[in-house]
Amino acid sequence: MLKKIKTVLIKIIVTFEIFTGLVIILNIIFSKLKINFIISNVSKNSLDKLIKKIFIYNTGHNLIRLGSKKDGGYLVPDILNKIKYCFSPGVGPTTSFEKQLKKYNIISFLVDGTVEDPSNKSIKYDFIKKNLNTFNNNKNITLKKWIISKLKYKKDYKLILQMDIEGSEIGVINHTSRNILKRFKIMVIEFHYFQSLALEWGCKTYEKAFSKILKDFVICHIHPNNCCGFSKINHYKIPNVMEFTFINKELVKYKKPITNKLPHKFDFRCSPNKKDIELPDYFYKI
Repeated sequence: MLKKIKTVLIKIIVTFEIFTGLVIILNIIFSKLKINFIISNVSKNSLDKLIKKIFIYNTGHNLIRLGSKKDGGYLVPDILNKIKYCFSPGVGPTTSFEKQLKKYNIISFLVDGTVEDPSNKSIKYDFIKKNLNTFNNNKNITLKKWIISKLKYKKDYKLILQMDIEGSEIGVINHTSRNILKRFKIMVIEFHYFQSLALEWGCKTYEKAFSKILKDFVICHIHPNNCCGFSKINHYKIPNVMEFTFINKELVKYKKPITNKLPHKFDFRCSPNKKDIELPDYFYKI
């Protein structure tokens, strides 16, 4: 019965692309309810092409951990001596990452329209109560406008991006020019809703974003967030939420496959009370 429903839904998707968003929502709901059922029309070639792009390399730098030993902590290459400013959209409940950066004399700029200013007596942040988005108004701001508003047109691009904006990251990346993105030496981005790869439209949208990033960056780490399970799409088992660390190509010493097994010794479960999710080895083994 489920197979018949799935076949009908796929025909609807192909015929009426307007339902694509609804199907993505359904796939997310199925995943959260741990129902082993996903509506998919993605071609093998499209998904294979994207998965081959998402590959971790040893770039000649050791990785260190910044932030807490749960959600809000990330691995970055040990090149913080080349960083002056952090742009951190999506503050959420913790600023442990930014607090640790302060020890390296790195100034952090924060935006989040869903929380209040996290500054306190011990630390003062440059905070804007707006959401990072693809347009500007009194509640939203683009990455370009935000950077220019803080640094004007300085060419001292010693920046790190730490972005966790709950699913809006793909739109922001696809909207932001390469000239803006490549100002960053390091980018730490949490990507959400990999269930979207089950649909041809979703796969192409993610492929566009990763293709843009990988023109100027190399993936040096991936850590699945164990909050949200995984999806089985074609013959791939894909974590639904993953934390990516990218290093600018200008700082890459060399590019070799990593030899250590993941998770990294500095990785910790984002949700301590949930079972960990291992990253499938096709993301880091040839």
